[in-house]
Amino acid sequence: PAPLDPSSDATEGVVLEDLRSFHEHPVKHFFRNRLRVTLPKQHEEADTELPTTIDKLEASGIGRDLIAIGMSLDDPEAIRIGEAGPGPDLHPRAAAVIDHHRARGILPPPSAAHPELAAMSDEIAEILAKVQAIDALHLADQLHRIDLVLSDGTRLHGTVAGCCDGPTPGPLQVRYARFKPKYLAAMAVDLLALTAAHPDQDWRGVVATRLPSKGKVPDLWIRKVRGRSPEERRRTALDALGALVEQHRDGLCYPLPLFDATSFEHFDPD
Repeated sequence: PAPLDPSSDATEGVVLEDLRSFHEHPVKHFFRNRLRVTLPKQHEEADTELPTTIDKLEASGIGRDLIAIGMSLDDPEAIRIGEAGPGPDLHPRAAAVIDHHRARGILPPPSAAHPELAAMSDEIAEILAKVQAIDALHLADQLHRIDLVLSDGTRLHGTVAGCCDGPTPGPLQVRYARFKPKYLAAMAVDLLALTAAHPDQDWRGVVATRLPSKGKVPDLWIRKVRGRSPEERRRTALDALGALVEQHRDGLCYPLPLFDATSFEHFDPD
């Protein structure tokens, strides 16, 4: 079948959130945003048996909650859980998270849950400590509004949230998940937009995740837009955004076969 005609929305500009969503999952974005079709998800039946281990998906949710608390407190050690279970040194907010998930029935008995929670919290504390070491742990309570006109006249607008504070601010993603190239892609969209809109600021993008392997050292990615001057950084960012918007425009005409993991291995084999 032939590609669809260009979307009429293209004349009204591109929303930053749509650009970010597209580069995280191009095919899903095409079905949802152009065809208005949502692909069904596979739902598992509720398990009525007592769990004997923490489910991987549930562990991701617990990890996300603990990361949020550790960042808000600016203290990686505040979320460490001992192998004997939550103790008096654990921050009350972190203890409340564990109590919440236990009340949901997703945690196994304490003898099985506590060692898993301890290992999980140790790994999260190490991730947060690496982020803290580069002065990126504290999130700025601020939305950055973006309103750009690209070289072809396309308007790119939206907001960037989730930026770290400090001497080198910028988009920050801290995830209790194995590294995926799409995390870098989403961060790059925000970094480019911020640089193009406010080139006088030395923006830096950071992604911190678990290692792809079972190692305990967290994965930390730091990116900046190249340029010796604000104007050079601005031009570089605008050119890159123009290419990304062109891909987005193509991706609304047909499901664009972009494979982030394959591309990442090609350009960064190490």
